[in-house]
Amino acid sequence: MNTIYTNTYNIYIDDDFSTPFQALLSTKNYSGIFVLVDDNTKEHCLPLLEKLLGNFEKTIITIRPGEENKTLETCDYIWSFFIDNKTDRHALLINLGGGVIGDMGGFSAATYKRGIDFLQMPTTLLAQVDASVGGKLGVNFQGIKNSIGIFHDPIAVFVYPDFIKTLEERELKSGFAEVIKHGLLGADSTWKIITKTDFKNLNFNSIIFDSIQYKNKIVQEDPRESGKRKVLNLGHTIGHALESLSHKTDTPMLHGEAIVIGLVCEGFISYRLLDFKKEDLDILCNLIFNIYKKEDLSKYGTENLLKKMGQDKKNREQKINFTLLRELGQPVWDQEVTVELIEESLVFYKNY
Repeated sequence: MNTIYTNTYNIYIDDDFSTPFQALLSTKNYSGIFVLVDDNTKEHCLPLLEKLLGNFEKTIITIRPGEENKTLETCDYIWSFFIDNKTDRHALLINLGGGVIGDMGGFSAATYKRGIDFLQMPTTLLAQVDASVGGKLGVNFQGIKNSIGIFHDPIAVFVYPDFIKTLEERELKSGFAEVIKHGLLGADSTWKIITKTDFKNLNFNSIIFDSIQYKNKIVQEDPRESGKRKVLNLGHTIGHALESLSHKTDTPMLHGEAIVIGLVCEGFISYRLLDFKKEDLDILCNLIFNIYKKEDLSKYGTENLLKKMGQDKKNREQKINFTLLRELGQPVWDQEVTVELIEESLVFYKNY
């Protein structure tokens, strides 16, 4: 078993973590165990969890899947479920799902009666390598990504790599966007593997471990995102804006589909602003365009995109802040970028 230690909780990565899982539950003596699922994880992933729980009784909370349901209204449903079941502060919530369930379930648990324990059991590649690690919790509000939220750590994270075998290819590719990001930022072994191996031939078990290890290192150095943790926002300034706008159309993008566009555009901005090597930009673009289809960004409108970027929570004093790259493995944060260069990056994406 691979175990990654943080200051407050452990991350277990294995195809059998029944021993630490059972031990954790046995020492806590919870008054009740709740499992948050959506329709997909209830069908494909809950059977494994039920085996792990053994004799522990649990109550299932089912919500609708999708980013569009990551709202305070869904939290209201979860909180009401707790109250209707007379849940006290000594209960546990297990979040069995992707990033939406992990973010929203953790937020609901951390705020119910000033906080009940929760653990993360991520079922998508995106959640395993990114969303479940670091204690960021929250929901979308008024169409703005993660604009309501808190920092609060789970009691543990249990990563079962085989869960990703239940994913459709589109979902797998969405999660892979965060792997690409970690490789660019400094996960050297990951970058070498993903740029030299065809996507369909990748060994995701090792990639998941390396990617989590990299993100955890950054989070431990800066748990509240006051400095270095901001590097993890690479690709997300433009990416989050595109993702939010796409959810107002008939063809919403998945998180990773928007983030890879952000990586291309912000890679170009890095090339223009910080002399990021053109050969590395080309390697990044070729990697992305060999895996992801190119999106038509004209339907969103540059003005709408800039307006949405202006609402990004990373901004300060109404200035749009970016994380950019000087070199592979050398990110810099809080970089102000002109509107003209942002527009030029969108043209670069279109024409590459």
